Amino acid sequence: MQIFLDTGDIELVNKYYDMGVVTGVTTNPLLVAKHKIDRMDFIKELMKFELESVSVEMITEKADEMLKEAEAFLDLGESITIKLPMTAEGLKACKALSSNEIKVNMTLCFSVYQAILAAEAGAFCVSPFIGRAEDNGIDGKELLEDIYRAYFQSGVQTRILAASIRNLDHIKMAALVGADFATMPPNLIDEMLAHELTDAGQKQFLEAARGMVGDAQE
Repeated sequence: MQIFLDTGDIELVNKYYDMGVVTGVTTNPLLVAKHKIDRMDFIKELMKFELESVSVEMITEKADEMLKEAEAFLDLGESITIKLPMTAEGLKACKALSSNEIKVNMTLCFSVYQAILAAEAGAFCVSPFIGRAEDNGIDGKELLEDIYRAYFQSGVQTRILAASIRNLDHIKMAALVGADFATMPPNLIDEMLAHELTDAGQKQFLEAARGMVGDAQE
Protein backbone atom coordinates (compact mmCIF):
# COMPACT_ATOMS: atom_id res chain seq x y z
CA MET A 1 0.00 0.00 0.00
CA GLN A 2 1.47 3.31 -1.08
CA ILE A 3 1.34 6.35 1.19
CA PHE A 4 -0.02 9.68 0.03
CA LEU A 5 -0.02 12.87 2.08
CA ASP A 6 -3.25 14.78 2.54
CA THR A 7 -1.94 18.29 3.07
CA GLY A 8 -1.58 21.84 1.81
CA ASP A 9 1.81 22.33 3.48
CA ILE A 10 4.70 22.15 1.01
CA GLU A 11 7.30 21.99 3.80
CA LEU A 12 5.74 18.83 5.19
CA VAL A 13 5.62 17.29 1.72
CA ASN A 14 9.33 17.98 1.40
CA LYS A 15 10.06 16.47 4.83
CA TYR A 16 8.32 13.15 4.25
CA TYR A 17 9.28 12.93 0.58
CA ASP A 18 12.93 13.11 1.65
CA MET A 19 12.23 10.29 4.10
CA GLY A 20 11.45 8.14 1.05
CA VAL A 21 7.97 7.01 2.07
CA VAL A 22 5.60 9.30 0.16
CA THR A 23 4.58 8.63 -3.45
CA GLY A 24 1.62 10.98 -3.83
CA VAL A 25 -0.27 13.97 -2.47
CA THR A 26 -3.99 14.64 -2.29
CA THR A 27 -5.30 18.17 -2.00
CA ASN A 28 -8.59 19.91 -1.43
CA PRO A 29 -9.59 23.59 -1.24
CA LEU A 30 -9.86 23.53 2.56
CA LEU A 31 -6.32 22.25 3.06
CA VAL A 32 -4.80 24.72 0.61
CA ALA A 33 -6.76 27.68 2.02
CA LYS A 34 -5.59 26.77 5.52
CA HIS A 35 -2.01 27.52 4.48
CA LYS A 36 -2.95 30.68 2.58
CA ILE A 37 -1.33 29.65 -0.69
CA ASP A 38 -2.76 29.98 -4.18
CA ARG A 39 -3.99 26.58 -5.37
CA MET A 40 -2.16 26.73 -8.70
CA ASP A 41 1.07 27.83 -7.03
CA PHE A 42 0.83 24.94 -4.58
CA ILE A 43 0.32 22.38 -7.35
CA LYS A 44 3.26 23.83 -9.27
CA GLU A 45 5.42 23.38 -6.17
CA LEU A 46 4.34 19.75 -5.92
CA MET A 47 5.46 19.17 -9.50
CA LYS A 48 9.07 19.60 -8.31
CA PHE A 49 8.81 16.20 -6.63
CA GLU A 50 8.76 12.87 -8.48
CA LEU A 51 5.32 11.82 -7.30
CA GLU A 52 3.13 9.13 -8.84
CA SER A 53 -0.06 11.08 -8.26
CA VAL A 54 -1.07 14.61 -7.30
CA SER A 55 -4.84 14.83 -6.88
CA VAL A 56 -6.21 18.27 -7.74
CA GLU A 57 -9.82 18.76 -6.65
CA MET A 58 -12.15 20.52 -9.04
CA ILE A 59 -14.28 23.22 -7.42
CA THR A 60 -17.03 23.49 -10.03
CA GLU A 61 -20.31 21.55 -10.25
CA LYS A 62 -21.17 20.90 -13.90
CA ALA A 63 -19.27 18.40 -16.02
CA ASP A 64 -18.35 20.91 -18.71
CA GLU A 65 -17.09 23.32 -16.04
CA MET A 66 -15.01 20.56 -14.44
CA LEU A 67 -13.46 19.67 -17.77
CA LYS A 68 -12.58 23.28 -18.48
CA GLU A 69 -11.13 23.68 -14.99
CA ALA A 70 -9.07 20.50 -15.41
CA GLU A 71 -7.38 21.86 -18.54
CA ALA A 72 -5.54 24.44 -16.47
CA PHE A 73 -3.75 21.71 -14.50
CA LEU A 74 -3.16 18.92 -17.00
CA ASP A 75 -0.19 20.58 -18.68
CA LEU A 76 1.72 20.73 -15.38
CA GLY A 77 2.86 17.11 -15.45
CA GLU A 78 1.93 13.46 -15.93
CA SER A 79 1.35 12.93 -12.21
CA ILE A 80 -1.68 15.22 -12.20
CA THR A 81 -4.83 13.33 -11.18
CA ILE A 82 -8.11 15.18 -11.54
CA LYS A 83 -10.20 14.83 -8.39
CA LEU A 84 -13.94 14.76 -9.03
CA PRO A 85 -16.96 14.37 -6.72
CA MET A 86 -19.06 11.23 -6.73
CA THR A 87 -22.00 12.91 -8.45
CA ALA A 88 -23.74 12.42 -11.80
CA GLU A 89 -21.83 15.40 -13.20
CA GLY A 90 -18.60 14.12 -11.71
CA LEU A 91 -19.08 10.72 -13.36
CA LYS A 92 -19.81 12.39 -16.69
CA ALA A 93 -16.58 14.38 -16.46
CA CYS A 94 -14.71 11.26 -15.32
CA LYS A 95 -15.80 9.34 -18.40
CA ALA A 96 -14.70 12.15 -20.70
CA LEU A 97 -11.29 12.46 -19.04
CA SER A 98 -10.60 8.73 -18.65
CA SER A 99 -11.48 8.19 -22.31
CA ASN A 100 -8.48 10.40 -23.04
CA GLU A 101 -6.26 8.42 -20.63
CA ILE A 102 -6.33 11.16 -18.00
CA LYS A 103 -6.17 9.93 -14.40
CA VAL A 104 -9.24 10.66 -12.29
CA ASN A 105 -9.74 10.27 -8.55
CA MET A 106 -13.44 9.92 -7.73
CA THR A 107 -13.75 11.28 -4.22
CA LEU A 108 -16.36 11.34 -1.45
CA CYS A 109 -17.24 7.67 -1.93
CA PHE A 110 -19.41 6.13 0.78
CA SER A 111 -20.78 2.93 -0.77
CA VAL A 112 -19.79 -0.01 -2.93
CA TYR A 113 -22.46 1.09 -5.40
CA GLN A 114 -20.73 4.41 -5.93
CA ALA A 115 -17.40 2.62 -6.31
CA ILE A 116 -18.87 0.39 -9.02
CA LEU A 117 -20.04 3.47 -10.93
CA ALA A 118 -16.59 5.07 -10.59
CA ALA A 119 -14.98 1.99 -12.10
CA GLU A 120 -17.50 1.94 -14.95
CA ALA A 121 -16.63 5.57 -15.70
CA GLY A 122 -12.96 4.60 -15.96
CA ALA A 123 -11.62 6.23 -12.79
CA PHE A 124 -7.93 5.70 -11.99
CA CYS A 125 -8.88 5.46 -8.32
CA VAL A 126 -11.82 5.81 -5.97
CA SER A 127 -11.56 7.43 -2.53
CA PRO A 128 -13.77 5.91 0.17
CA PHE A 129 -13.85 8.32 3.13
CA ILE A 130 -13.28 6.04 6.12
CA GLY A 131 -13.35 8.51 9.00
CA ARG A 132 -16.29 10.48 7.67
CA ALA A 133 -18.16 7.26 6.93
CA GLU A 134 -17.73 6.15 10.53
CA ASP A 135 -18.92 9.55 11.74
CA ASN A 136 -22.20 8.74 10.01
CA GLY A 137 -22.68 5.18 11.21
CA ILE A 138 -21.09 3.41 8.23
CA ASP A 139 -18.61 0.61 8.99
CA GLY A 140 -15.34 1.78 7.41
CA LYS A 141 -13.78 -1.69 7.29
CA GLU A 142 -16.87 -3.17 5.66
CA LEU A 143 -16.90 -0.34 3.12
CA LEU A 144 -13.30 -1.04 2.11
CA GLU A 145 -13.84 -4.80 2.03
CA ASP A 146 -16.95 -4.53 -0.13
CA ILE A 147 -15.18 -2.30 -2.66
CA TYR A 148 -12.11 -4.52 -2.70
CA ARG A 149 -14.18 -7.68 -3.31
CA ALA A 150 -16.29 -6.02 -5.99
CA TYR A 151 -13.20 -4.83 -7.84
CA PHE A 152 -11.35 -8.14 -7.42
CA GLN A 153 -14.28 -10.18 -8.71
CA SER A 154 -14.76 -7.89 -11.72
CA GLY A 155 -11.07 -7.52 -12.51
CA VAL A 156 -11.39 -3.77 -12.94
CA GLN A 157 -8.31 -1.56 -13.05
CA THR A 158 -9.66 1.17 -10.76
CA ARG A 159 -7.59 1.38 -7.59
CA ILE A 160 -8.68 2.02 -4.01
CA LEU A 161 -7.38 5.13 -2.28
CA ALA A 162 -8.40 4.99 1.38
CA ALA A 163 -9.12 8.57 2.48
CA SER A 164 -10.31 10.41 5.59
CA ILE A 165 -7.67 8.45 7.49
CA ARG A 166 -7.52 9.67 11.09
CA ASN A 167 -5.54 7.16 13.11
CA LEU A 168 -3.25 4.13 13.00
CA ASP A 169 -6.18 1.72 13.12
CA HIS A 170 -7.48 3.21 9.87
CA ILE A 171 -4.07 2.72 8.26
CA LYS A 172 -3.84 -0.89 9.44
CA MET A 173 -7.39 -1.53 8.25
CA ALA A 174 -6.68 -0.14 4.78
CA ALA A 175 -3.47 -2.14 4.42
CA LEU A 176 -4.97 -5.44 5.56
CA VAL A 177 -8.05 -5.08 3.37
CA GLY A 178 -5.84 -4.45 0.34
CA ALA A 179 -6.18 -0.75 -0.48
CA ASP A 180 -3.69 0.38 -3.12
CA PHE A 181 -3.12 3.77 -1.51
CA ALA A 182 -3.86 5.51 1.78
CA THR A 183 -3.82 9.28 2.05
CA MET A 184 -3.23 10.67 5.51
CA PRO A 185 -2.26 13.72 7.56
CA PRO A 186 1.54 13.99 7.83
CA ASN A 187 1.61 13.50 11.62
CA LEU A 188 0.37 9.94 11.22
CA ILE A 189 3.62 8.97 9.51
CA ASP A 190 5.46 9.94 12.69
CA GLU A 191 3.05 7.75 14.66
CA MET A 192 3.65 4.85 12.25
CA LEU A 193 7.39 5.19 12.75
CA ALA A 194 7.46 5.54 16.52
CA HIS A 195 8.10 2.50 18.72
CA GLU A 196 9.71 2.45 22.15
CA LEU A 197 11.54 -0.80 21.46
CA THR A 198 13.16 0.70 18.37
CA ASP A 199 14.30 3.72 20.40
CA ALA A 200 15.62 1.55 23.22
CA GLY A 201 17.43 -0.83 20.88
CA GLN A 202 19.01 1.99 18.89
CA LYS A 203 20.23 3.61 22.10
CA GLN A 204 21.83 0.34 23.25
CA PHE A 205 23.52 -0.24 19.90
CA LEU A 206 24.93 3.28 19.77
CA GLU A 207 26.21 3.12 23.34
CA ALA A 208 27.89 -0.20 22.61
CA ALA A 209 29.43 1.16 19.42
CA ARG A 210 30.79 4.23 21.21
CA GLY A 211 32.29 2.00 23.85
CA MET A 212 34.04 -0.09 21.22
CA VAL A 213 35.46 3.05 19.61
CA GLY A 214 36.66 4.25 22.99
CA ASP A 215 38.40 0.95 23.72
CA ALA A 216 40.13 1.02 20.33
CA GLN A 217 41.42 4.55 20.93
CA GLU A 218 42.85 3.60 24.32
